[in-house]
Amino acid sequence: SWIVGAFYADFELDSLSEEFTPEWEEFAIDFFFTGTEPGASDLEYEEKLESETEETAIFGEIGYQITNEWQVTVGARWFNFDDEAENSFRTPIADRLFGADFSFAGSNDTDDDDTILKFNTSYDLNENHTVYFTWAEGFRRGGANSVPLGGPFASLPQYQTYQPDEVTNYEVGLKGTIADRIQYSTAVYFIEWDDFQFEDVNPSGFPLVLNGSKVESKGFELEVQADVTDQLSVNFGYAYTDAEVEEALSVEDLPFGALLFSLPPEAGTSLAKGDRVQNVPEHSVTASANYIQPVTLGSRDMDLVFHVDTSYRGETNSAFNAGSANYFEMDDFWLWNGSVSLENESWGLDLFVQNIGNEEGITGGQGSAL
Repeated sequence: SWIVGAFYADFELDSLSEEFTPEWEEFAIDFFFTGTEPGASDLEYEEKLESETEETAIFGEIGYQITNEWQVTVGARWFNFDDEAENSFRTPIADRLFGADFSFAGSNDTDDDDTILKFNTSYDLNENHTVYFTWAEGFRRGGANSVPLGGPFASLPQYQTYQPDEVTNYEVGLKGTIADRIQYSTAVYFIEWDDFQFEDVNPSGFPLVLNGSKVESKGFELEVQADVTDQLSVNFGYAYTDAEVEEALSVEDLPFGALLFSLPPEAGTSLAKGDRVQNVPEHSVTASANYIQPVTLGSRDMDLVFHVDTSYRGETNSAFNAGSANYFEMDDFWLWNGSVSLENESWGLDLFVQNIGNEEGITGGQGSAL
């Protein structure tokens, strides 16, 4: 068997971000300008971004059945992308306070092309169980950071863009069916992640994407689906992930006001070997159950379906370590949902409750105040 295909995308983005300080003019008149019109509105910060991303790819796979039980598949994907971005920002209040123009406008153009490969082989142990191995490469394009090169929030030029990152995945798994009622899949994996992209903030407090050196991730996954009876079915999933930094990294950037006061770059983000990857929980669980009760309404045969599901997210951190200004710890939490449905082939009525326990689960954010 074989497959050949092509992909093309042209994505344009225009965005506008604004921050306001309410009643700034009144405050400025009272405390800074002694009754003189300050000339600055409540607009504290404005950022405009226009970008266009063009991506082209050609891909293909070839599968070969060596024996009735053993198959091999190889694949490749060539791609090219071009990302053009123009950004500008201005700070009217800061301009007025310092008597200067801190507005900035710039552009970035990043492009790259590469070929990634895939290999998969599987062997049927019998008609119910299959073992497999997969080796695959992955690629994520780089892009532009919307950080200024001038004004009090200036950043160093090298952080205007971030580079692509690449992964190499090794996976061994077993999947199959037991007693015609239980379907399962389980796998262990190892991932090498080079030049990994991650979100952080620079010393001036500007969010941006940076490149690290190397991360290694290894783990275990299990999924089970069982028809306990003709009316009751359950699903269960568990994942264990150990993702850590393998090579230390130290990033220096300009502090706030560096260009105004001729300040040198200072240490910003610092990653140490063994730091856990941000926002990746070590343990996660999903589970659900459905019970179907046939009912008759008048002359209509219908199903009354009771459903409940839950998910667990283990504790994690918002950044790699406490040295980041964006670091805070996020506790583990469970979420529960439930529903009752009355349905047939033509229509259905659903009553549902999401987050039954009203759990406030934090999955991300900015700033150590959390």
